[in-house]
Amino acid sequence: MADALVEPTREQRADRARRRRRFDPMPLLLLGPALALIVGLLLYPLLDTLWLSLHEVSLRGLVTGELPWTGIHNFVTLVQDGFFWQVFRNTVGLAIACVALTMVLGTLVALLMDRLPAWARVLLSLAVLVPWATPKVAATIVWKWIFDDQNGVLNWALSSVGLQQFLHFNWFIDPLRAFAVITVLIVWQSFPFVALSMYAGLQTVPGEVLEASRVDGASPWRVFWSIKVPLLRPVIAVLLILSTIWDFKVFSQVYVMTGGGPARSTYVIGLYSYLTSFRSHDFGMGAALAVVMLVVLLLVTGAYIRAMFRQGELR
Repeated sequence: MADALVEPTREQRADRARRRRRFDPMPLLLLGPALALIVGLLLYPLLDTLWLSLHEVSLRGLVTGELPWTGIHNFVTLVQDGFFWQVFRNTVGLAIACVALTMVLGTLVALLMDRLPAWARVLLSLAVLVPWATPKVAATIVWKWIFDDQNGVLNWALSSVGLQQFLHFNWFIDPLRAFAVITVLIVWQSFPFVALSMYAGLQTVPGEVLEASRVDGASPWRVFWSIKVPLLRPVIAVLLILSTIWDFKVFSQVYVMTGGGPARSTYVIGLYSYLTSFRSHDFGMGAALAVVMLVVLLLVTGAYIRAMFRQGELR
């Protein structure tokens, strides 16, 4: 017992620290299969895309293997191309609108779920899951039919209640209206994830804190902004990052809904990269567009995560 109470000497502490720092290969062996899968599915395609962006890659070159090195020529061409900056503005504007509306609608639905009785909450949860579980392409085709100028159910419903200006109204002839329809579709598909995640976060808010605030006379609005939002900031940060990534690289909805029209006015970077690669067969430029999208997402995500760490909201 007396020996157990003796404080270890400096040499003993150093020896223990060396033993703790001794390399143990077992964790790496256990992580080996997962790391190999990550490298194969993520790192290799990423490096291959970067390699393609530094070459002139045509369809013939992919067959013959003749891929001339161009360095940063593809990126310089993009920076000097006015159409690229128009596409970039379209992408950023669409992402900002979709992220903002998704977060607001998802939060409102989560707050509603938090106040409903159990049976109603279950029904609402099941209803909310429907748009999230619907495949993007299938949902986009349905929404395109809803807004069709000839046979669309929306134009028929509006004209039936006396709004005759919507008879055969073309929603996609103007880029602003087209992007509005695309935004509604993306938000409809995206808000369920935010709603369910925010509802899960609301369940972690201590009940005694909420009860104390009500006793002090705080209004529901004050409780939300002063108590719930600060406690949910880590959840909100993750949802903002994920929503930004998903909405910045949107492709399926724009491709099926408008195909980039009218007159390429609804191009976004994901669609631009795809069409440049597989319609124009300029795979080097398409890869360069993909790299630009990746870099922008890394910068935005990194800046937001850094801000969260500085505020001590992420650990």
